[in-house]
Amino acid sequence: MTRSRWISSLLSGAFAVAFLSAPCCGANATGGTLGPEKVLVVYNSALPESRAIALAYAGQREIRAERVVGLPMPDREEISRREYEETILGPIEDLARKKGWIERVPQRAMIHGKERYVSRAIRNDIWAIVLCWGVPLKISGQGVPVDKSLPEAVRVGDAAVDSELATLPVSGLPLSGGVPNPFFRSREPYSVTQSTMLTIVTRLDGPDPATVQARLKESMRMVSGATAVVDARGLKEGHYKIGDDWLRACSGLLSAAGVSVTSDDQEPLIGHLPTSEAPSIYLGWYAENLSGFASAPGFKFAPGSLAIHIHSFSAHTLRSKSKQWVGPLVDRGAAFTIGNVYEPYLQLTPHLDVMLGRLLNGDSFGESVYAATPWLSWMGTVVGDPLAKPLAAVAAQSGGAQK
Repeated sequence: MTRSRWISSLLSGAFAVAFLSAPCCGANATGGTLGPEKVLVVYNSALPESRAIALAYAGQREIRAERVVGLPMPDREEISRREYEETILGPIEDLARKKGWIERVPQRAMIHGKERYVSRAIRNDIWAIVLCWGVPLKISGQGVPVDKSLPEAVRVGDAAVDSELATLPVSGLPLSGGVPNPFFRSREPYSVTQSTMLTIVTRLDGPDPATVQARLKESMRMVSGATAVVDARGLKEGHYKIGDDWLRACSGLLSAAGVSVTSDDQEPLIGHLPTSEAPSIYLGWYAENLSGFASAPGFKFAPGSLAIHIHSFSAHTLRSKSKQWVGPLVDRGAAFTIGNVYEPYLQLTPHLDVMLGRLLNGDSFGESVYAATPWLSWMGTVVGDPLAKPLAAVAAQSGGAQK
């Protein structure tokens, strides 16, 4: 099977999760919208800096103390599957059961074309999880059994902690490969229905605790009078053209919303900006490490900015101010960004035009990213406050962009 065909099969529903019966929500399930009362904040109890960030965020969002949880976990970015289950997933599961936050029932499902039994939530009061600096970033797939029904390229057990934890409402999913996101391309707000299948997981993270604290404070500022930089590659054909398609669509959405856009449609990356005004939105690709205009000494994005650079390993580490992209972007002022911890394959990463369309309608960062993400239990990490609505002011000024 060619690459384009197997990726199309993954996105077309051939490998979708199909529940063979539809459970009703539990009698005590709560409705409403995504808010602080539905957030669980998790920090590494072995690191005082992690706790400090958790408490700062909880105070900023007025999150109840019982929903701020410290767990002893390894002080490194990559952990094994066993370490993930024993120090992160297991303790969160135990707490959720103890508090009555999650209730599941057995259910048959078709997953990757095979029937298997899983446990799916009929009640889930953990709609979002915020992981704080010091919580491991990625899970090694070493030793994970291979699912040979999947295309060979995605028969891996590697995953981002964020993306793996996003499947919290459904236990018993396969560890090899990812699973389709039921919220992908949804135009609806995240609600009690989605909460039975998906938890929105983001992190407050970056090169060091002080930088994370600074971005956290700035994340409450809504971008207004925005300026944007959109840096495409000029691709007209091939597997990677879709990346340029997303960026060109984003440029159009931003212009329609009244945002001043500096756009480029050719290699290499933009080296110098035509204005000294700090951009509040950056979308571009494709370089391994920080480069172009953002690498200039002293460069800073505007406070509360959104900055994303597409690369297969853009979040391979978050602890550097110069290597890869997510860490350096946070260091240079980005309050909201996304990246990949291992090879994700472009079409399985967040579709930036879908994400931006939601943001330009005033939706939250967490909802917007997850509505744009095709696969869960995969390679993506999401940095920023999931409740924040960074482009709500732009949306209000423009009357909302078309989703």
